[in-house]
Amino acid sequence: MTKPRLQLGRAAGLRSRKTKLSIKPIWLFNRRCERLQRRFCFGGNVRKIVTTFFTVAATFLCLSKYEASAKDVVFVAGATGRTGSGIVKGLAADGYDVIAMARDQSKAKGQTPGVRWVQGDVRDIDSLRRGMAGAAYVVSAIGATQITGPNASEFIDFSGTRNLADVAKEIGAKQFVLIASGRTGPHIDHSTRANGGYNRYFKTKGEEYLKASGVPYTILGAAGLVEKPGGQMGVRFFSRIEYDATTKSTDEMVVIVIPDIAAVVSSALKGPTARNKAFAIMNDVQRPVGAWRKEFATTDTNWP
Repeated sequence: MTKPRLQLGRAAGLRSRKTKLSIKPIWLFNRRCERLQRRFCFGGNVRKIVTTFFTVAATFLCLSKYEASAKDVVFVAGATGRTGSGIVKGLAADGYDVIAMARDQSKAKGQTPGVRWVQGDVRDIDSLRRGMAGAAYVVSAIGATQITGPNASEFIDFSGTRNLADVAKEIGAKQFVLIASGRTGPHIDHSTRANGGYNRYFKTKGEEYLKASGVPYTILGAAGLVEKPGGQMGVRFFSRIEYDATTKSTDEMVVIVIPDIAAVVSSALKGPTARNKAFAIMNDVQRPVGAWRKEFATTDTNWP
């Protein structure tokens, strides 16, 4: 009986070569690591050291992709108001490339040098598309100036925030930081409140729209805003439920100075740990100055 002959055709040869090619890089890597270990008398496992190094480097590169830098453009809406102008100054001082929007260009004259000013209106989505072009980050410090009429909360705090969120999504913004109120938020039905319920209701609707938009967000529910020097008091982050309880239990005015909230905004843009979070924010003399910077990394609850 004739023995079957082993067929080593081209296909078999290709399979063999593919196997060798897939194994060779791993084999060479292991062998070179062993040589390094023998040559330099490393006490540890060289293969693990090299692998760990490249893993850490890759992780750093991935995280740095999401961190704002001086090269990134930050668009600020409400830039000529008390809070907005303070935020613009703080971001510019920290080296950000700032586009600041104003409805009235004459109000921008003599303000922060080096800032690019554009004319626009949060109620006009086409003006936002023009002004926000090229921005990587969006900061909103808008606020209603009327109880009724075209500048009322329904059209500024809700429709304006909605338009900003829609354009932020269109341009692929990495983050949207919204300056809200410590007294707003979905934890209570604001329509039943006698004082300020109308404003708080539409501010909350704006927050909820931003959260549902898919744009990474940070919502800062600010205490009463005061124009004083920053960096002299601690800053406290907590839920709006706790904020309500705090304001009801004290006769003192609960505030945050504008330079401090500007510093918080700048810090929120420098890493992913502040993203998709909402909380109240106020100055607290009992807390160490600057300790708040670690709280973005340790606070992982999306407080109402």
